[in-house]
Amino acid sequence: MNERIVNLKINEVFGKLKQLIILKGYSILNEESPSILTIKQGSIWGMTPRTAKKIVTFNLQPLKSETSIKFSSKLAPKWKNLTIAGYVLSSFLILLSLWITIDLELSLLNRAPSFWSWIATYANTINFSALQSFSFLSKLLFFFLIVILLIESIIVIYSYLKVNLIAEETLNQFK
Repeated sequence: MNERIVNLKINEVFGKLKQLIILKGYSILNEESPSILTIKQGSIWGMTPRTAKKIVTFNLQPLKSETSIKFSSKLAPKWKNLTIAGYVLSSFLILLSLWITIDLELSLLNRAPSFWSWIATYANTINFSALQSFSFLSKLLFFFLIVILLIESIIVIYSYLKVNLIAEETLNQFK
């Protein structure tokens, strides 16, 4: 849990923090005045630490004339589930396009029908130039999906590493 110390009394900090959260349009999930404030921010379609759906908890504790604000953020389960579903779907499509590519390449190499050669078959005859085009397209799809999966992985890692960005930006208003 991260911590900030603010030179204000706990009630002032809680009120200002709540006001900032409402002003920014975040949803308050839990409020235990003046010590705990839990918010929901972002969207399941968000692709950056600022826009990804997350839950942020602020714990306020009074010190002598100051207030300690401990905060933690976590990506929302719905965002994680959507990300996992994206990985599964992408992986399935990558494997499918790899299978199609290998099958078509073998059909071209052997000049014989294969499981996927029906794509370029007309009147029980394989059009090998069309088969070569489909093979190229399936290779292109394979590499495109690999790049997309890598980009998605970078987005997920970056979002996990910077998940506290919103909390930090909100607390920077106290400086």
